[in-house]
Amino acid sequence: MRMVINWKGGPTMNPSEAGAAVVLHRLPSFHLSAALTETMPPGAQSDKTMLSDYCWLAVVRGQGTIAINSKLHPLYAGVCLMMRPGSVVRTEAASAEALLLYRLHFIVDDPGGRGANGSGAAEELLGLGEVRFQQLHLLAEFMEELAAGAAQTDPLGTFRANIRFQELLADLFEQNRPGDSEQTAIRTVEQTIVVMHRSFREVLSIDQLARDAGVGRAKYNSLFKSITGSTPIDYLTQLRINRAKTLLQQPGSRLKDVAAEAGFQDEYYFSRRFKMTVGMSPKRYANRYARQPRIVSLQYLGELLSLGVKPVGTNESLLHAFPAEAKGVAGIGEPFDADFVLRLKPDLILLPSFLPKDWHETIAKLAPVAEIDWFDDVYARMNKIGALLDRRKEAEAWIGRYEAKSERTREFIAPYVSPGESATAFIYDGKHRKLFIYGRYNFGHTLYRALRFAPPDKLRKLMERDKRLRWTHIEPEAMQEYAGDRVFLLVTEDDAAQKWARAMLGSTAWTRLPAVRNGRAYVVPCKWGLYDPLTLDHHLDEMAELLTNSAGGW
Repeated sequence: MRMVINWKGGPTMNPSEAGAAVVLHRLPSFHLSAALTETMPPGAQSDKTMLSDYCWLAVVRGQGTIAINSKLHPLYAGVCLMMRPGSVVRTEAASAEALLLYRLHFIVDDPGGRGANGSGAAEELLGLGEVRFQQLHLLAEFMEELAAGAAQTDPLGTFRANIRFQELLADLFEQNRPGDSEQTAIRTVEQTIVVMHRSFREVLSIDQLARDAGVGRAKYNSLFKSITGSTPIDYLTQLRINRAKTLLQQPGSRLKDVAAEAGFQDEYYFSRRFKMTVGMSPKRYANRYARQPRIVSLQYLGELLSLGVKPVGTNESLLHAFPAEAKGVAGIGEPFDADFVLRLKPDLILLPSFLPKDWHETIAKLAPVAEIDWFDDVYARMNKIGALLDRRKEAEAWIGRYEAKSERTREFIAPYVSPGESATAFIYDGKHRKLFIYGRYNFGHTLYRALRFAPPDKLRKLMERDKRLRWTHIEPEAMQEYAGDRVFLLVTEDDAAQKWARAMLGSTAWTRLPAVRNGRAYVVPCKWGLYDPLTLDHHLDEMAELLTNSAGGW
């Protein structure tokens, strides 16, 4: 069942200025924006969502977990959580029974007050994270009143509902004031449950958890079962089994690694326990439920496609380079839209290492991330991504095919290229309005590594100083100092770059280059500047045609 009630706004009141009044400091106000009752079937998992408002989540029945910005929290009857806007959340019900939740979304009007700890006064009151609320029946009554429907159509009903909501918040604030000690024992046991969720991969002693909670073993077991409905041992085992299920769904998972990652010290014991709990062996479970991971890749589209992996989303600009190979892949535009990426339900996001730290932190809330060094050459990228996705053989196979094709291409163009010829590739970028020269990577990989052209002396010295030189900016007047026996010019497709190119190709700086005078200068598509396996493979075909066509030079 799923019931949703929305309000566009809440009432506001201005303090009266008349008379000799008692002056009250302006305190935060809280306005209910949506109330939801949600039942999740056993084993169900929600999509990741990013909260736009504050959210009070209360567990009415069942067990499960909620990931808040990738941090797991246990859910069981009576647990309440306060979450702030911008949090990325995903809820999962345990496999034993359905999970019944209340979600109350609300807007906070905080007039700038600061709490004692330096945070906003509203957030200090809310006590973000896990909170206690003993009168869950009052919350249930409130949800039933909302379901009756008066608050949706009657302005006075809306006003009263918001007052009732604030009364419930006041009760919650009162119960969570510092110094209250009635529930100390329960709270300390609850803290050990959080420890279980965070450290189930490690060796955990129930006796030690009881000592940490400050109670005896028998009392600990009793309190634990009253909170979760399970014994500590059974609860911990279920956490580990659930983690193993997730790992077994990943392609190429090895039983020994799954057992260790899930917190089992012995893979044979793990296999027996898994079969006893799930009803089938780990291997059979993996064969039945394994699937390809859903990957969002910011860059590295060519690498993934060459490994036989099609991501669910990538940079929109890359799709134009590979329209056939990337058919069906969602384009991610600029500025970055976190909600759009969440809807793609990624299991993993590949990131280039040049992203700013705050971008990395934001994206890491959406799904696990893997950062690939932007300055790695294509072989290192293929090997790293191949290892990450259990595609090592595919990576090695591509490298072997590319090296063999490079050798065949060198043999094919040998009659048209003199031994020791040098070559240079330039690109004019209209966005930055600058001219660049390629080093070891991108087009330089094709020239110097695959086809074995020599870099001109000045460029060679730059490449020797910087072993990972991708490109460097030069002034147009310096082209002759870097120009080789053959020259390749790439120009981006924007109007500014095209205008620059027309002027450059008619200038003496261009026409005086020896490569131009000898008919060995070429203007080629800007997509040749990409650096990925698909582009490099195409380069070899295109270079073979270009260099063996006597009419191909400028």
